[in-house]
Amino acid sequence: MNSFEQAKIFISSGEENYANGDYSKAIFEFRRSLAIIENWSAYFGLAWSLLKNEDYIEAINIFKKSIELHEDWNAYFGLASALYNLTYYKEAVEYFEKSLELKQEYISYKGLGLSLFNDRQYEKAAIIFRKSLELMEDGNIYYKLGLALDHNKKFIESHEAFNNSIKELRKSLFNQINFSNKQYFDLYENLSDNYCKLNRSKSAIRALEINLNQCNPISFIDTCQGMKYFIVENEEIQKLNISLRSKGMQFHPSFESGNDKSLIKWRYFMYLHIPKCGGTSFFYPLNRVIEYLSEIQSNNSLVSNKNSFIATGNLKNHNYVNALSNWISRNNNFKNVDGGIFTPHGSTWRDLYQNISKAVNTQPRIICSVRNPYERLLSQIKMYAQMCSSVDSLLDWIEDDFMDFDNCMYRYIFDYGLNGDLVTIDNQILIDKNNKLEDIDFISMSDEDTSAKFKTTFLSASSLPNILQYSRLNSSNDRQCIKGKLTAEVSQIVFQELSKKGFLKKDENINFNKLISETKNRLDFPLLSNDKITAIHPLTFIIDKNMHCSLISTKELFENPISNNYY
Repeated sequence: MNSFEQAKIFISSGEENYANGDYSKAIFEFRRSLAIIENWSAYFGLAWSLLKNEDYIEAINIFKKSIELHEDWNAYFGLASALYNLTYYKEAVEYFEKSLELKQEYISYKGLGLSLFNDRQYEKAAIIFRKSLELMEDGNIYYKLGLALDHNKKFIESHEAFNNSIKELRKSLFNQINFSNKQYFDLYENLSDNYCKLNRSKSAIRALEINLNQCNPISFIDTCQGMKYFIVENEEIQKLNISLRSKGMQFHPSFESGNDKSLIKWRYFMYLHIPKCGGTSFFYPLNRVIEYLSEIQSNNSLVSNKNSFIATGNLKNHNYVNALSNWISRNNNFKNVDGGIFTPHGSTWRDLYQNISKAVNTQPRIICSVRNPYERLLSQIKMYAQMCSSVDSLLDWIEDDFMDFDNCMYRYIFDYGLNGDLVTIDNQILIDKNNKLEDIDFISMSDEDTSAKFKTTFLSASSLPNILQYSRLNSSNDRQCIKGKLTAEVSQIVFQELSKKGFLKKDENINFNKLISETKNRLDFPLLSNDKITAIHPLTFIIDKNMHCSLISTKELFENPISNNYY
């Protein structure tokens, strides 16, 4: 057998492994072929295998080598897709266009439209989305088209696109094509916003109420999946924590609570998610464990529905909060919910809080993690600067989302101008007398110990699994470096300009150190275990650095605490 024939055998093996979804083996086989002789098929197969394996940087280099040997629409498409996944949207646009020059494919139009949209070129994105829809109707693309038109203030056209998106998603449901409740939630939120811009406020709330009836946010699950609590010595838990912290992970145990009535009030809480205050690390794992268990439950008819929970995710829309509040007040099943997490994120929250309290006959805890307002504002500017190529585009973005910049902490805590009324801080009443700061538990963003106690108490009260999580989810230090981002010096200049305009005026008048100290003084975490031996949840939910989720037995975790699979 000559070398050329041997190379072809390796390619064939690589293609077979690729088709079976074993991308690591496919990569190995394609490399074996290229070690014998350079050829387009091996480069093309290797590049696609790397892309599927999420090795985007190497995939880009290999796609370029394959294109040097032979221009192919699918190679350009793969190259553009790798760039898109690295958020290099301008470069992705260039190669999606090259792909379309060779072949008019729906997926290339879709990729080009999404790249233009993420690069904030909304007018061009709308044109391309329409072209992709001419080739194939797609509910998600109708949704993106609606968003693009909305950005261009073409509200009537965007309204039509959102309605078309709903029709396509319903077709998918009828044809048993998978789609997520989140797609519906996001779509209806934006449709609701669109109704507001068309001065149809009642329709805005009604659209979201219809969605809540279609996609019941209450999850019915067996939190233990039929397993018994795991008996362990407290000393072993401490040792586990030490070894996990060395890997940047945190372990939050969920203790067996028995009939401890003092824990009932810990089953429900509202987390006020202020941007750039460590909110994702705090609420996301608690929210996601409920969603994840619900997903498992839907695929396992043998597990009984013993518990019910509600986890709303970020509530970014004041109309959605109003609709959820109405839904709770009318839903008789809600009073029997075993636990819930509600996360206003730039939306009003007090009326919702009152309705939840009335429905469950207890006052949920209100939790808010905070940091120095100067550090928060600068961090917010830096995050936006990473996605902008010019100062003008950064300032435009700040103007569009000014509530996340202009005295943001004050706004989020006091429901200040979050009802869609876009007026400046100075034109509003300073503080509503009914807004009592002592009703809120304030935690320093850097206080991992207090945050951990909150999580453990909630998990134990709700009988949810232990959580093993990466300590700083959504950290700017872990994000991909974006080509062409603005410098730190530019961010500092913009920060100074916003400070002069009073964007910290109200934030800096809040004595956060005092609020944090008062919270610590009044907190009374129930003592869940005083013995040397205790019982913790038999399952452990894991969220790694990349926010990938998994569920393992707690026994397995203690037997092998430093497995690379957890990180």
